[in-house]
Amino acid sequence: MKFIKFTFCFLLCLLFSLASAQIQSIRNGILHRDTDGNRIQAHGVSIMKHNGVY
Repeated sequence: MKFIKFTFCFLLCLLFSLASAQIQSIRNGILHRDTDGNRIQAHGVSIMKHNGVY
C-alpha cells in the first residue's frame, strides 16, 4: 500500500511539474527582448551564460 501511495504522489508531482514547465527557444530572424523589454543584440555565437543568466 505504501508503494502505491508513493507512486501516486510521484506521478502527481511529475504531472504538475510538466504542466507548469515553459517551453523557451531562441529562433533566428525574430526580435528577442530581455526582461526589461530591451532588444537583445546577439549576433553569431556570442551568447554567454553567467550565474545562470544568458
